[in-house]
Amino acid sequence: MANKITLEALKQNQTKTKEFDVTDVSGNEYTVQMDTIFLDSKIERIVVDYGTYLTQLQSEIEIDDEVIRMTSRFIDVLVMREFTDIPIPKKVTVLELIGLCITLEDSGIISELKKHVDKKEEKKIHNRFRDFEKQYRPLFVGLVNKAIK
Repeated sequence: MANKITLEALKQNQTKTKEFDVTDVSGNEYTVQMDTIFLDSKIERIVVDYGTYLTQLQSEIEIDDEVIRMTSRFIDVLVMREFTDIPIPKKVTVLELIGLCITLEDSGIISELKKHVDKKEEKKIHNRFRDFEKQYRPLFVGLVNKAIK
């Protein structure tokens, strides 16, 4: 017989985490907790925030190759913000986000964390971005064109 759905049972499934150590390139070791289940509502928040940052880039700052390269890291940092206990602020400017991307990439933390993301959960993010890509593709192409000029 199937179990009855309760709010408590649903919340228990949402709060499962795993803990692991991350060593950055300076040799420091940190303990990180990451959600084992990537909730759709948080994935949606990542997608919308990513689009918001691309829109801000279009209007706020000079675009160059480095900025374009860092936009690919926005998703990694936003995933860390939503699914780990790494203290990444919810409200950051696009310039602050670029700075976070550079710091986390240069320290090796992004690549280290990517090793611990479950492939099934990562696929949920990729699928959502693929569906949402149609809306933001013209914006990204505009950013690249702006960088070329």
